[in-house]
Amino acid sequence: MKWEKKLDLLALDLQLIHSYNIIHCDLHSGNIFQNDIYNAYIGDLGFATSINKTLDEKSGGIYGVLPYIAPEVLQGKPFTKATDIYSFGMIMWEISSGRVVTSEYENNDLNLAIEICEGLRPTILEGTTSCYVDLLKKCWNKDPEERPSALEIYETITNWKNDEEILASFSKSDKEMIKYFAFDFNVKDESVYGSKFINFTSYQHNRSNFTNEIISNRYNVTNEIISNRYNVTNEIISNNNIDIGSIKKGGVTNEVNSNNNIDIELVKREFVAINIEEESQ
Repeated sequence: MKWEKKLDLLALDLQLIHSYNIIHCDLHSGNIFQNDIYNAYIGDLGFATSINKTLDEKSGGIYGVLPYIAPEVLQGKPFTKATDIYSFGMIMWEISSGRVVTSEYENNDLNLAIEICEGLRPTILEGTTSCYVDLLKKCWNKDPEERPSALEIYETITNWKNDEEILASFSKSDKEMIKYFAFDFNVKDESVYGSKFINFTSYQHNRSNFTNEIISNRYNVTNEIISNRYNVTNEIISNNNIDIGSIKKGGVTNEVNSNNNIDIELVKREFVAINIEEESQ
């Protein structure tokens, strides 16, 4: 089945699901079924929806496959139509790469959850058609408000199918990218797509520890990153001769006050604080 047929069927199915104000809550490739060579549909709908509602009410946990779960859900927010769109973006990546999304990650649940919330996404293969990449990135945008609706996705894909130039670009891309495809036909579905209970309640109860780990990752930045950010040289950083007053959001000067001798750790803390403030807005 060609890419456009796969996407067309899945986008139509998701659009119909959302039109009835139903949220899947556990959308991943393991829940896509094919009853013949030219037909595919999204399944496991009622079970995923009901079990996540129950878990949300009783335990605060999550049921699903971690790489497909939207970052806002990992941060304790409820499932929405936009969280299904995030999952759809992961499926789009799998279709374009010929790989399962779980093959991209090696970390345990806690570290992976943190990295997803920090913006970790699978690597898009070089040669992927630009319009496909644009839609893919919109679907897995960190901000759920910036993700397209299922109807918008379906209409976009329909427009692609009716555009000869775009179809030609996809055909060319398919030929160039086949060398990257790494299908593993021996992989067991349950090992890749087995939905499981993910308990993040303990992280919410220990929010300070969770936050500290995120900040710790931010804090561990190199002098090179700081020098690029603030237009100061590594030599200046090494000597700790940095005017902390010049480090301000919205622009940083090269002004250096050798009398201040500000410790580099203060600069790193400011670097972390600015980044967190920017992303919280």
